[in-house]
Amino acid sequence: MKYLLSFAILIAAAFFFMGSKSSPVGKPRVLVFSKTVTFYHTSIPTGVAALQKLGRENGFDVDTTTNSEYFTEDSLKHY
Repeated sequence: MKYLLSFAILIAAAFFFMGSKSSPVGKPRVLVFSKTVTFYHTSIPTGVAALQKLGRENGFDVDTTTNSEYFTEDSLKHY
C-alpha cells in the first residue's frame, strides 16, 4: 500500500508540473516512474496501462521508465 501511495503521489506531481508550465510546446508529456526495490506490486502494469489510456483519450503522451538514472535535467526538460 505504501508503494501504491508513492506511485499516486508521483503521478499527481507530474500532472501538477505539467499544468503549471506557462507556454506549452507541442503535445503534453507525462513521465511515469515505477521502479521498485524490494517489493513489486502486481498492479503496477495495470496502473501504467490506465495512465497510457488516459493519455490517448485526452491528448497527452505517457512515457514510462524504471531507470532512476533517467532523472537528469536534460531528460526531464521534456516534461
